[in-house]
Amino acid sequence: MSTYPSTLPNPVKASHTPKARNFATDLEGPASYANRERDFSRKVAVEFFLTAEQAAEFYAWWRDELVYGGKWFNCSWPSLTPGPMVAQLVGEPSFDHVYNGAHRISAVVAVRGRSRDVGASDPYWGSVLLLLGFDGAFTDRSRYGRVATVTSPVVTSTADPKFGSASGNFTGGYLQYPTSTDWDFGTDSFTIETWAKFNSASVGYRVYMAGNDGPAGGSHSFALSKTTSNRIGIGGYLTAGSYSLISASSVVPDVWYHIVFQRSGQDFWLHVDGLLEASTTSDLALLVPAYKLGVGITGQYVGTYGGAFGTRMMGELDEFRITRGVARYPSEFAVPTAAFPHYTA
Repeated sequence: MSTYPSTLPNPVKASHTPKARNFATDLEGPASYANRERDFSRKVAVEFFLTAEQAAEFYAWWRDELVYGGKWFNCSWPSLTPGPMVAQLVGEPSFDHVYNGAHRISAVVAVRGRSRDVGASDPYWGSVLLLLGFDGAFTDRSRYGRVATVTSPVVTSTADPKFGSASGNFTGGYLQYPTSTDWDFGTDSFTIETWAKFNSASVGYRVYMAGNDGPAGGSHSFALSKTTSNRIGIGGYLTAGSYSLISASSVVPDVWYHIVFQRSGQDFWLHVDGLLEASTTSDLALLVPAYKLGVGITGQYVGTYGGAFGTRMMGELDEFRITRGVARYPSEFAVPTAAFPHYTA
């Protein structure tokens, strides 16, 4: 994707016409999971005031790199919105010679998402579907900006976050995200990961960190849990049958663990703190999810807080991330030592 030339001055805003905040887009990237873009979805009239040399450079960039404006590009124009973003020039700009060699270029810019290069330090940034850092809010810091329905009691806690200023402290509450084809992984590779710290009350109880089950249970494509034997459990349903992964080692309360569930081709892996704890294989697609995605709960399977059949998170989560299209980690790896790259306004 092209970038607006740093040698050219930024435009000034003339006017704008609000548009729907969510719509299909033709942004470059895997269409199956880049089809809904993050906010600032509007068209803006702008003007560029350039020298003759700058106007020639602008025209060459528009003609050659954008192919007469047909392609999206990265830019950072504070007069339009804070932070990096992606944009497209709509139609042909108007190239006007003003006076004394000055040129004014009038154009309409479609702004349809934040920059795909925001997570430049993450080579898979464009494939991140959900990213929660819990730093004082339940904000999705991926480029999608998904909004959760929050059911109390769940708060952000500054007492002992893994990274950043806060973590999510789940004591019976949870987050839910609307059903979406984004969660229909099929046979795609993916990585679902989080840092988790279970509280002392969770010992011997079943706990769910995330998943997409229905109200009656038994209809999820994936679920991350802690079992009654205090081991990490991963499971879900395929188009035929099911799969299950249980960690070889157990967890103890009040300790942060990096938990990773990945699929690469037919291989399913469960890692805890960088070590491969369990694996299985299947070439079948995951069950098509029909219910909400839950964090701190497995979808819409509300159940209870605590107990042998508990369905809610008991403790804290931090740096929860879903990446579709890639298994990020090898068989063994060093755990992350900082918060994941994310959008910052």
